[in-house]
Amino acid sequence: MVRCRPLTDHHASSRATCLRLHGRLTGADRERDPYAYLRFDVPPGIAAIRITLDHDPPGDAEDPTRGAVLDLGLMGPGHLDFGTPAFRGWSGSQRRTVLVGTRQATPGYRPGPIEAGRWHVVLGLYGIPVAGCDYEVEVELLELEPTIEPGITPRTPATSPPMPGAVASSGQRWIACDLHAHTVHSDGADEIATVAEAAGQAGIEVLFITDHNTDSHHPHLAEAGEAVGITLLPGEEVTTYGGHFNALGIRAWVDFRHSTPLQVRSAIDAIHAQGGLASVNHPASDGNPWTHGLDLPFDLVEVWNGPWRSENAAALDWWVGLLRSGRRTAAVGGSDMHSLLPRGQPVGTPVTWVLAASSDRDDIVAGLRAGRTIVTRDGSVRIPELRVIDSAGQVAGIGAAVRVAGPIDVEWQAYAQPGRQLRILSSVGVIGTADLRSDEARGRMRLEAAAAVAARHVRLEIRRDEDLIAVTNPIFLEAS
Repeated sequence: MVRCRPLTDHHASSRATCLRLHGRLTGADRERDPYAYLRFDVPPGIAAIRITLDHDPPGDAEDPTRGAVLDLGLMGPGHLDFGTPAFRGWSGSQRRTVLVGTRQATPGYRPGPIEAGRWHVVLGLYGIPVAGCDYEVEVELLELEPTIEPGITPRTPATSPPMPGAVASSGQRWIACDLHAHTVHSDGADEIATVAEAAGQAGIEVLFITDHNTDSHHPHLAEAGEAVGITLLPGEEVTTYGGHFNALGIRAWVDFRHSTPLQVRSAIDAIHAQGGLASVNHPASDGNPWTHGLDLPFDLVEVWNGPWRSENAAALDWWVGLLRSGRRTAAVGGSDMHSLLPRGQPVGTPVTWVLAASSDRDDIVAGLRAGRTIVTRDGSVRIPELRVIDSAGQVAGIGAAVRVAGPIDVEWQAYAQPGRQLRILSSVGVIGTADLRSDEARGRMRLEAAAAVAARHVRLEIRRDEDLIAVTNPIFLEAS
């Protein structure tokens, strides 16, 4: 850990004490540890802490080569190891001033008792120029909790929502989901209720709120979803400096301070221990590509992030490479919505359809885990159908595996618009195509046993020219 010995300047009064922590950070500091921990002591009787960060030279989070970019977080008393219960919040480079009090906190931070003891400001060294950078952190220890300031939302202390009940015994259906969205609890522009309303208007039934590196939004999801008649589920975009991954269906915060594949594996293990799923986000992104490697137990790959564009095409290719290597990691999509205006990445673009018994967390997670997913451009696209019928007449759907003992039939159904083309793909590439001219097009193709085993899987894409309209997860084909 980078240990920056602070210079302190005390301005004590009956109401507040101000500490100023100064220091300099270099590229060598970042190479040793991309997180710096600035310690300060809190005496008894403090009701709130206000943190203000300044640094020189200033930078640009979109281009960390320009100046310095420092992220901001806070730890209470306790150890600093991975998974620490001392975590009180994270705001990345989105905010320069944050408040944490007993009854209220800046979004991204947990309100609650301000314990006496050793606290730490956490600085994430996202971008450090060659010449280094100077920082100053002002820590105000407030004996009286201030009234709500602009940009601060009153909240109850963070608690883990209860896990839903068992999977319903009724039949399954395709449920419209968006797996990736942000609010004011990280770098989003809108309140949870506003995002939920927009999702409902877009036809989304289940929305995962995946704010960066925090769980401060979790306690508010159920109420906001119920108000507009959709299900909001807890998530977190675990944002490392080597790529991002969503923790879906979790119950509590997942530590993000990971630099090596072994550390990332420990985070995925923590997600699985909570019954959640790990989804690699935008793996081929220009700004946040996945660099932690492929030999990790992630469950899903976000092949479609926001409107279709070149980095999504590269992400789809990345996922296809996984399939060809033998991985059965399901493809999903997410809007990565950050703001209602401008509508560059509106909620529900794309939609991940999950075949599940209900919109409860356990059912949706089970559907995702089983690979029962179809991703479409938006909610206006009618989902295609794909199934395999084996030589014994048994029918297998998306996400299932078929033991090939003889010829198999691949059946599909899709809904046409002029210019759309359907493709059936396998591990060897495109094995069938159809122009979708009729309103409700259907097709069937037979694969002999040897060809089916060589194909290893079948999946479906619908495109208009090179723009993707829909993609299914595979049906896997195994030698008997």
